[in-house]
Formats: sequence, C-alpha cells, structure tokens
Amino acid sequence: MSPLVVSVDEVALAEIVRSAVEAEIDARDLTGDLAVSVQRAAVLLDCSAHTIRRLVGGGVLPTVPEMGTRVLIPMVALKAHAMAGASPGHALREAS
Repeated sequence: MSPLVVSVDEVALAEIVRSAVEAEIDARDLTGDLAVSVQRAAVLLDCSAHTIRRLVGGGVLPTVPEMGTRVLIPMVALKAHAMAGASPGHALREAS
C-alpha cells in the first residue's frame, strides 16, 4: 500500500493552530478577566508559577502597573504569548 501524501498550505495550517490555541485559552479562561494573577497565568499557559515569574522578570510578559506587590498579567499578553507558539521556557531562552 502506498503512503498517503497530503499537501498543506502553511498559512492555512498556521490559522488552524492559532484558532486551536485561542480556543483552548478561552476554554480555560472561564472568568473573562482582563488580567490574571501569576498562578492563574501558569494554569492558562500550562507551566509553573515560577516560570511565569521568570517571564515577567525577563520582560517577556508585561504586568499591570501600579498594583503594589500584586502581580497581574494582561490576558491580551498571555494570548499573544501563546499565539507565538513557543513554550514558556523557550521564550525565556530567547530573551536571555
């Protein structure tokens, strides 16, 4: 039996992946918050809170200013980070 060869348009594939990632984040974000805590961001990106703190400290993820000691990360930034397609650790390696 001959193998099946499928040609996939890279742009279409990128759109499918982007839609799937966005749907997964939206499914996990049940509250509809504009910004989330470090712990919630870790759940949404499927990594540890320590990794999120390193992303914030490294300037990869922005925070909401003037929140005192509480660190809040805008959902828009989390979605953009997820859409970039890199794992959180990969983003840290590229930022250094």
